[in-house]
Amino acid sequence: MRKQNIPNVNDDQILEKIVSAKQGSRNVRLSNIKGRVKEAYASYVVNSITLGVMEPAKLGKIQKNDMEHCYSSSTVGLSALKTAIKANHGILDRELCPYCSIREPSEFDHYLPKSKFQEFAVFSKNLIWTCHQCNHKKREHFSQTNRYLNTYYDVIPEAQFLFCRIGLPIESEGVSFYFKKPDGITLRQHQDIVSHAKKLNLLETYEHLAAQKLPIWLKKWQFLAEDCNKEELKSHLTLDMNAEIRGDLDKYGKNHYKYALKVSVLKSIDEIVETLYN
Repeated sequence: MRKQNIPNVNDDQILEKIVSAKQGSRNVRLSNIKGRVKEAYASYVVNSITLGVMEPAKLGKIQKNDMEHCYSSSTVGLSALKTAIKANHGILDRELCPYCSIREPSEFDHYLPKSKFQEFAVFSKNLIWTCHQCNHKKREHFSQTNRYLNTYYDVIPEAQFLFCRIGLPIESEGVSFYFKKPDGITLRQHQDIVSHAKKLNLLETYEHLAAQKLPIWLKKWQFLAEDCNKEELKSHLTLDMNAEIRGDLDKYGKNHYKYALKVSVLKSIDEIVETLYN
């Protein structure tokens, strides 16, 4: 979960380009509703932090199909829109999906689903560049309460809210991730974070990834334990883990599973070293 820059796109101009590329009666119908669509754009921005109150525009069935066609049919305007959104992202946003911060993004999610809110089918602020897995899980979901995070507008604090707990021995106790509300956000905002993670099975995914990494680390540390004493190993692992943590903090921030995992490992370093010599 990661906060993103709001797209710096002139959506009215993009809409004009897309509509102008349509032919015949579709062009006429879209031209007739352009004003209503632009009004919906303005309403979206006004209600950006309370999108749950949004109601779909009153469009006819054919008009709704026309607006969906604006996204499903390739045009110069649509290509320009997608390029502009991606260009507005930083390096990390191009590498990692903002919904999960694990996988590479590959497609756009319509935050307010285009099956219900066709007026936002080509609205940049409603298009979030995500991985296939997150987009597939979210699909057409829309709920005012049990909701996904909008990574452009919702509060996603920089303060740590994702934590990890390592049980020893790891083979039997394993690793778990959990959330804790940081200062500076409301209970509702924290509940939105938890809801988002639950719907995307993020904690389970983090635990699965950590369970793959930890045995590899332990095996490597076991080899090191054969060549040095406890204090030397502890010093080496502490320095190495601190360097890893600083690197992850700089790249991902405090709420990436790698950062939380390594912080937990560092806190458990004494117990881990003991297990390596027993």
